[in-house]
Amino acid sequence: MAALVGMAGAFAMTPAAIAELDARSEARLDLATLKARVAAAQQPQPPLLSPARTLRAGDATEARAKLASSLRRAAAGQGVLVEAIDPMTADKGLVRFSVRLSGNEKAVIALADEIERQDPVTRFADWRIEAVAQGQVRLSAQMIAPWQA
Repeated sequence: MAALVGMAGAFAMTPAAIAELDARSEARLDLATLKARVAAAQQPQPPLLSPARTLRAGDATEARAKLASSLRRAAAGQGVLVEAIDPMTADKGLVRFSVRLSGNEKAVIALADEIERQDPVTRFADWRIEAVAQGQVRLSAQMIAPWQA
């Protein structure tokens, strides 16, 4: 009789025991997934940009000088006047300028397009184009480029 009661108890507990084993298996799977994610996060990450797409310079001052020179050279090639190019503070690894460019509308737009398409990667942020005279416009913007030593 005791054996019968024991077997009945075991049958009654079987669904709960199976559910606990399933929960334990899921917990182990979750733990394995988390361990894999942590291991992947600890691997060295490739740079966002290849070194060929960044401005090469010894320091931030040299990077600013190279970018300013590149802008002036490109502007002269398009017949665009560089009215102002003022350095701004930037995060580590970035060069930032406040720039004002003026000239023929097509030339100013072509210059901005050329700068954004070439390497090193350079972007205009917070930009604005306004008419200043007949057929003439002024581009005011922040010019940003990554650099590395």
